Amino acid sequence: MSDPTPTATQGPDLSTQLTRSLTAVWNQNAGAKPSATKTELTSERLKFELADAVAGPPAEPVGEDEDPRGTDSVRYRNEAIAAVRRITGRKVLGFIPVRNAKTDVASDVYILERPRVAR
Repeated sequence: MSDPTPTATQGPDLSTQLTRSLTAVWNQNAGAKPSATKTELTSERLKFELADAVAGPPAEPVGEDEDPRGTDSVRYRNEAIAAVRRITGRKVLGFIPVRNAKTDVASDVYILERPRVAR
């Protein structure tokens, strides 16, 4: 018999929470809001995509060696991973950011620890 109690990785609100939180982290670091977002959550992986999020001028002038959008920074990575861990209740084992200026799409893949099995 299955346990009807929802876990941190179940429920319709989890995807919404992840989308809201990760979009806020993106906005704080990139200085720009994406036109659309998409969140795909499986048992061991989370993929977060943002449209119209890569190309375009930076929000503020930056130094020659700095990333103008700020989403490749350690700060962005740490804040995004912390949000995923807080919402899912699971450790993030891997983080893979992909930025495609040609399609103007950014995506972040989070590899999650396996869900704990109740015994």
